[in-house]
Amino acid sequence: LLAANINIQDLEYIWNWKVAILFFMLILVVRPLMVFISAFKSDLSLNEKLFISWVGPRGIVAAGIASLFGMKLTGVVPGAELLAPLVFMVVLGTVLINASTAKFIAKMLGVSVDKKDGVLIVGACKASRLIAKYLLDHGKHVVLIDKNKVAIQKAKDLGIEAFEADIFEDDLGDLVELDDIGYVLAFTASSDVNNEVLKKYQERFGKLGSYRLITADELKEGMTDMKDGIFSYNDDFINLVEIARDYPNIYEVNVDSKEDFQEKLKIINSNKETIPLFVINSKNIFKVIPADISSLDLPDKAKLVYMGQKIEF
Repeated sequence: LLAANINIQDLEYIWNWKVAILFFMLILVVRPLMVFISAFKSDLSLNEKLFISWVGPRGIVAAGIASLFGMKLTGVVPGAELLAPLVFMVVLGTVLINASTAKFIAKMLGVSVDKKDGVLIVGACKASRLIAKYLLDHGKHVVLIDKNKVAIQKAKDLGIEAFEADIFEDDLGDLVELDDIGYVLAFTASSDVNNEVLKKYQERFGKLGSYRLITADELKEGMTDMKDGIFSYNDDFINLVEIARDYPNIYEVNVDSKEDFQEKLKIINSNKETIPLFVINSKNIFKVIPADISSLDLPDKAKLVYMGQKIEF
């Protein structure tokens, strides 16, 4: 409606230094002032407030009201015919300037996501909480999702970012901040849920890896028919929960070579009270252990992480 009532002559009429001053006063003074007032006592940092001040959307409400009032007041109030083109120019100018510079300003202020290596875990059982806490303590952004209110509250008590949600009904991207997520782990007792998690979210959030727990039937079939995306090839949900209950600890062991890794992994797998979780290198990049361990690109110095009973190597 606003654009339909604008013509080139109107825009040329307001193309002067007074309008330019008004425009820069709006984006450099008025808008930042409103952001800082509305964000008073919030958890936003100074740089985050500055970024919002720069890219905060302005347009549809102002445009709609200006279009309505501009038409109603024309001929009644002197200069009312300039209201609509003036707002149109402000909206157009802020959109063009902010949109073209948002990425640069975000990097300059240090509020952009530089890497996507966060972890989304669906299922908040005790084992999930132990793994989430370990990853959190090692500098990873971890988000835990579950329908169980009690499990979610226990995760929050550990300082883990946790949300109550149903993956069949809710769009996690609308509920949770997942911009930096690169791994998806499905740790529920339901194979249907685990498969749905990978089907629904591995392309969107699991760019670095998407894994689910093995089912009881797959465990019986053996490793030959396994598909990619299995977190552990020797332990299903029941094993994970029982070991987390009896030995709620996660340990690290240094590995110096692929041969050393294979030997220590064999020892961990032979112990019924332990579960190998993943390998983590000096750059804090973790990799889930594949079925064919010869395909694992192991750095010279790494740590093999496992849960359960402590082993003296």
